[in-house]
Parts: sequence; structure tokens; C-alpha cells
Amino acid sequence: MQNSISIRETYAGKHVMIVGASGFLGKVWLAMMLERVPEVGRIYVLIRKRKGKSARERFEQMVNSTHVFQNLHTRFGSKLSQYIWKRVEVVEGDIAQTNLGISPATAQRLYQNLDLFINCAGLVEFNPDLEQGILTNVDGTLNCARFLETCDHAALLHVSTCYVAGIREGRIPETIHLFRSPNAQSFDAEAEYKFIWEVIKLITKDRGNLEHRHQIRDVLVNEGMRRAQIWGWQNTYTYTKGLSECLLARQSKKLRFSIFRPSIVESAIQYPFPGWNEGFNTCGPLALLLGSWFRYLPAKDGNPFDVIPIDLVCNGLTIAGAALMLNKHSMVYQCGTSDTNLLTIDQAAKLTSLSHQIHYRRFGKTAIERIVRPYWRTVTVPKDHIFSVSNLRKITRVLVRILEQPPLQNLAKTTLEFAGRTDRKLEQIENILELFMPFTHDYAQTFDTSSLRAIEVEEEEFRFDTKKIHWPGYWLDVHMPGLRQWCFPSIEKKKKGSFVPPIPFRLPPPQAPEQLQPSLISSPSSVRPPSQVY
Repeated sequence: MQNSISIRETYAGKHVMIVGASGFLGKVWLAMMLERVPEVGRIYVLIRKRKGKSARERFEQMVNSTHVFQNLHTRFGSKLSQYIWKRVEVVEGDIAQTNLGISPATAQRLYQNLDLFINCAGLVEFNPDLEQGILTNVDGTLNCARFLETCDHAALLHVSTCYVAGIREGRIPETIHLFRSPNAQSFDAEAEYKFIWEVIKLITKDRGNLEHRHQIRDVLVNEGMRRAQIWGWQNTYTYTKGLSECLLARQSKKLRFSIFRPSIVESAIQYPFPGWNEGFNTCGPLALLLGSWFRYLPAKDGNPFDVIPIDLVCNGLTIAGAALMLNKHSMVYQCGTSDTNLLTIDQAAKLTSLSHQIHYRRFGKTAIERIVRPYWRTVTVPKDHIFSVSNLRKITRVLVRILEQPPLQNLAKTTLEFAGRTDRKLEQIENILELFMPFTHDYAQTFDTSSLRAIEVEEEEFRFDTKKIHWPGYWLDVHMPGLRQWCFPSIEKKKKGSFVPPIPFRLPPPQAPEQLQPSLISSPSSVRPPSQVY
């Protein structure tokens, strides 16, 4: 086919830099490339110092402690260090700094050699401190673009999110709305960016006062949510991501770039192994909530719930990068399932509830969990339902006020304490539901993924084929078991299984990669990728 791409041929000998390799998406993509595309020329991993650890120390810790790299440890054993040395260079830097904080000598090499820059970095918290959200999601993106504009031929692949669509509904096209906000107002991204920094400086001018720091953060969180709502974004995260897209498109006229928008990234369907997940800000908290005694989920039946496995996202990212290097790219690639293999929120809720029922029946710790809990099913309801969390909180607050009256204070002390605890628990549930309401109830969005689907990939294991996902099988046998093993323990602050390789990976001294003998490195032909199974 005319639009056919070979991933291995395209990446062979190419120099690729990735930022955000310590995140959920970045780690899986890096491991996948090392395992399946040994022909790659060089992967530069930009990592910043953190908590007294250098970039090199953080990279070693990541490879030696994360299950994502378990396949590589198993395959190469004692030769893994040499295998990675040949293909990876750790670069210490920070996208929040000028020139990405990279040393002049290293930057000079990158200016000449770099072919592709993948920006996976981002603050993915829904409603962060506005200053931190702008620094990471907007300023960081612009700093990457400025660095690449000085390079000889490098292109930028910037990871955003499908939900920059904000409150728009219907079929969401693969376009950037430069002058129109999601709620259809006239929008000037550069003016908004200038204004928001003036607001941040005004809010933070008294930061030196220790007593005011927590208050300042609260004000910044609320201001981010307020700006998002003014323009029609669901939260501060999508607001900052939308703003960065507009600024990148308006200010980087000479730079070759594509924007890559995943939807809700969830458990791996096959790579690195079925069920792998560490996306704590995706549907994990909601799925955990549905395993409690909470029953009534505010959701609009029939609304798309656009979930996509992490390994399919990595395939899409790899394809978009190849197209960009071949100069056959689109400006926007959306990566989701709603346009080809629809999963609705009510289907997802029923499958989640069914998974919990099966789990409690088999592994319940008490008789109530094994006998009663399997019959406690989740029900999707309108958000103003009579048993909505807000209505239940009204009841408990009335009960608290009654029990606080002098005649009842001593007689009903235990009941009063119970009502108070119940109200605090309901408040936590209400906060979770409010975060997810735009995705479960408020807006019906179908994301067009035509750009990725139009590219024919020669290697089967890199193809972007969402139609092969069988949602009941994926949800019950892959996704929910993955959440239980990898995400729920982190959310509940419990211990989870750790990975300790028999032979730890170690980086050589900084000069050693150039001195390695080729005979120590496995040849590309000796490393064949596993087939992908759906």
C-alpha cells in the first residue's frame, strides 16, 4: 500500500529522545522499543535529578524495580546492561529549564543527530496547583519546541489527550481549534497565557510567608478549575493541555510536529504482559469505589467510555513517530476506541460490578462478602437521583445537627460519631464522582482516529487495531485483575508485589558507551519480537 510503513526500517539507526520515560506511557514505550526494535540507533532518555538521586541513578532504579522491564531481564540476563548501553543514553535535564537543562556538550551532539523527540512528560493530576500545571504542561512543551527549533532536522511528537475537546459533544475531529474554546467562545491562547501568569504572580507574591503557603496552593487549585470552567474544559489538566496545543501550533511555524492524543489509557492487553497498569489517575479509583458498598453510579447510559489498552497506545505512538520521521505525518493523531469498537459507560459499570461479584464470591474474607456482597450490583443513575451522594450527605448532615442538640448529645454520642464519619466518607466519594462526572455522565464524545487507522503497518505486533478487543473478556480477565494487582494496592496505600532482577542492570561510566565492543552486543537479527495476542 502507498501509505504502508515498516516500523523497524523507519527506526533503524534513528536517534530518538523521550521525555517522561518514568511515567506509565513512557516506561512501556521504552521497554517495547528496546525489546521489539533493537535496530534503533539511539534512545536518549531525559530525566531530571530528584530527591538527591541523579538521572543515572533514577534510570537504573526504574529498570531494576519496574515489572515493565521484566521481559528484558528474563531475555538477556547478565547481558542486559550491554544491550541497553548500546541503545540508550541517559541525559540529565529538566523541561522546565531553558535548553531543557542539558549540558552544552550533550546539546551540541543532539542538535546534529536527533531525528525524533517524544514528549510524554506531563502533570496528569486532574486539578493540580495551577502554577505547576502551567509550568509542566505548557512551559515544558514550549521549551521542548524551542530546543528542537535549533536542531538540524528533529521533529516533535507531543503527547496530549483526547479530552482537550472539553465540553464539545458528538464526533470529535482530529483538529486543533486555534481561535475557539470548547464552549464556542473566541479564544486567544497567547493572551490567556500572558493573563494566567499575571494571575499566578499576583497569587504567589506572599509565598515567603510560611503560614500562607497552604492557602496559596488552595487558591491556585481553585483558580485553575475556574479558568478551565470559563473556557469549557472539564478540569485544569485538560485546560493546560489544550492551551499547550494552541500555543505550540501558533508559535512553532518552522517545526515539524504532530500532536498525539490518547483517550483513557488502561491495562495492557498483551505487552509487557496482560493486565499491567499503573495509571492511578484513570478509572482505577472509580473501579475501586464500585467494589465497595456504594451502589448508585451517576452515569448516562449509552455515553461512550473511551478506554484503550496501554500497549495499543504505544503502538499508536510508535506509528505516529514513524510517519513524522518519514514526513508523511498528520498534525493530530487521536488514539481511542469509541469510533471503531464502542464501549459505553453502562457496559463498563456492569462489567466492573460483575468482576467484583465474582471476586467476592471466590475470595471474600467474611461470610457477608462471600454470600451477600455478590448480589450487591452497581446501578447507573442520573446525577440527581434520590439516592445520589449529595442527597445522602444532606440526610447525614441533618442527622448530625439533630444529634448535636443538648438533650441528645450524651444519649446519642456513638450515633453522632457514626454520622460524622459517614458524612466524611460520603464527601470523599462525592469528590471522586465529581472528577469523573464529565466522562461518565455529562458529555457524549466519540473520538475520530482516522489518521492512525489510515497507516498500514507491515509488522503485525505494531498495528493499531482496536476492533479486535473483546470488551467482556478484556474487562473481566485482563483489566480488572490488573487493577486489583497493580493499582488498588497503591490507591489503598497497601504493599504490592515488587520486582527484583536476579542480575541488576548497571549503567557504565559516562564515556563507556563509545568504548563498548560490538561483539558484546546481541545483533538485531538475534532479537525477534513476540507476536501480539488479543
